[in-house]
Amino acid sequence: MHIHLRATRPSDADIYSRDNVRRAWLSVKRRFPLLAAEVQEEDGGSYFVLREENVVSLREGDVTFGTVSSFHDVERFINVYHGWSTSTFLEIVNSRILCFRRTDRPDHFHVVIVVAHCITDGSSTSTILRTFFQTLASPYDPSPLSIEARLQMYNPLESRIRLEDVSPAKRRWRKALGHAVQTVLRSRFKRRKLTPAKARRQIIGFSRELSALILSNCQRHNVTLNSAYYVLSQVALSRLLCRRYLRGEISEEEWEYRKREPMFFAGPLNLRPYQDQDWFEKGGLGEVGLNVSAFRYILPFMPLGAMSGKDAGNLELLDGAPLFEDLMSFNRFLLRCEVLSSQAQKLFGHPRFVDICVAEHNVRQDMAKAAALTWRGTGELRRAKSQCAAVYSRTFTWSDTDTGGLELGKQYWDVHIHARPAELYLGAATYQRQLQFFTFYDENVFGAETVREWLGEIRDAMLWYLGQPQDDTRGPTTKTKSKL
Repeated sequence: MHIHLRATRPSDADIYSRDNVRRAWLSVKRRFPLLAAEVQEEDGGSYFVLREENVVSLREGDVTFGTVSSFHDVERFINVYHGWSTSTFLEIVNSRILCFRRTDRPDHFHVVIVVAHCITDGSSTSTILRTFFQTLASPYDPSPLSIEARLQMYNPLESRIRLEDVSPAKRRWRKALGHAVQTVLRSRFKRRKLTPAKARRQIIGFSRELSALILSNCQRHNVTLNSAYYVLSQVALSRLLCRRYLRGEISEEEWEYRKREPMFFAGPLNLRPYQDQDWFEKGGLGEVGLNVSAFRYILPFMPLGAMSGKDAGNLELLDGAPLFEDLMSFNRFLLRCEVLSSQAQKLFGHPRFVDICVAEHNVRQDMAKAAALTWRGTGELRRAKSQCAAVYSRTFTWSDTDTGGLELGKQYWDVHIHARPAELYLGAATYQRQLQFFTFYDENVFGAETVREWLGEIRDAMLWYLGQPQDDTRGPTTKTKSKL
């Protein structure tokens, strides 16, 4: 997480001092002791190990201070940090915070918070951010509970699922059913040996005016943005593949295979609403932990429209690929969005929905754990740790003076997710009423230029299907060529 802050008025002179930052982060660790846990291998297994001294005091590397000369220096540092292997964090702390003061603009500051995905998810990340900055801006620390009381909130996810008055036998039966259904759903995917990801990120954005228009058109046609950008990512991929096929870069055999292959999407699913009421009342909703599963959407074969006909050679091309309206009409776009909506309704309406999701949660964690333990036995971990030591051996300068006091105003924030091996993750968010699309991917599998081309096609598809004035029935009326 990268947060860019700016001083807005001369007050609270010590708010961003070293001592105050350390105090705030230590308070966050006491509130959420899982942040102080380490992953260690003992007795043939891998476990979270939590030592009381790591909760009540700061370790070396917990808080790091530095100076940078520009915003882009911070982004470059994050990209280097982000490029380390996932295995870097197996024997290093699960969380840390880095603070950078700007030399070109002394009233600007950058905070980078690093948290391992094995102990947090999106909601937990927001909780950590909110708690840290509230504590940083307050001269008082909340009264900490005992470590024993805090650890009671960290029971396994499956033990916290709301089951009402269900006997132990029926619980085991439901768990077995969930696992059976999940096994069938996963059977179509082949497992393969994975190497640590070379994580990279790319992002595109829209103006406030275009963002408002896109969201308004989604509402007008009763389409969720989530469904829309999945469908648009597919038509964007169609244009990318058509361009390569027309250039002769894809063989006829591969082209025929690509034409018939469905497209699979996976995304996070929050399981907090389905957990025990007693856990909720004790503050579980605002607790840090991994409380998500994954859902899967399936779209049929890629939209080719007129490209699949006999007269494909006569199609009008734009940048070497058919126009959007020749690949997928606006009505077809709405239909595919409805297909995704129908799949979501079936998933949430399944009588064993929660059990399936818990089974998926457990399988995903077991697979990640197995891969990490495999990497542990290679030289990858040693190389990554040497990179970590090299970066943190630098001498940073940091001055607590010359601030004149400050009150912090948020200028910018962003999340950098470390992609899993062979992953291409597409997401969307709004910041200051501006819509952004971002992708986290494994550069060992997906080339940067290919991902950039695909994101550009997604942006253009969004502009054509949802980024122009529409009425309630006809959809876009402007040709792709004139619009782009």
